[in-house]
Amino acid sequence: MNKGFSPTNLPGRAIAPWCDKAGREVLMIEALPVSAGDVARLRFERQTQARPQGVWLGTVGNLRVLDREGSQFELWYAPDAPIIHIEVVETDGLLRFYNIFEHPPGSGLERSQMNGSGMLPDVVQDGWIRYSCNDFGLDTEFDKLVFSIWIPAATAREQTAGRQKSSPR
Repeated sequence: MNKGFSPTNLPGRAIAPWCDKAGREVLMIEALPVSAGDVARLRFERQTQARPQGVWLGTVGNLRVLDREGSQFELWYAPDAPIIHIEVVETDGLLRFYNIFEHPPGSGLERSQMNGSGMLPDVVQDGWIRYSCNDFGLDTEFDKLVFSIWIPAATAREQTAGRQKSSPR
């Protein structure tokens, strides 16, 4: 569990004050609509850094992830990780998440939201949204961590309406 935010006062979607090399907006924090009873899915696709990379996620309410219940979780990349189910037990209506990394490597210290941290979203297929992430530094290809999130169809349609669709990488 993450101790960074009060369980009753979580931020919403936050856009970074910079863009990537192609001029696309970079997300510091994503917030997707969910309802109690929804089961979202998270799939880690790849990591290109030696330092551990992962995803923080939370809601005002309760989630059930990997047989544990809480309002906030840290999930770390593993090359053989299965799709992770995120059951929304109770919520204020938003599932928030952002990329995290361990720095310095081996320290056990989770970092994010600094020096170029961020995510580039892409709607890829069947309601999945891919996030290509940078841990830090502004000269980047946003390839340090790539993961995808799927939210049940009713809420995913609301979120993805109007987003530019791209072809899978």
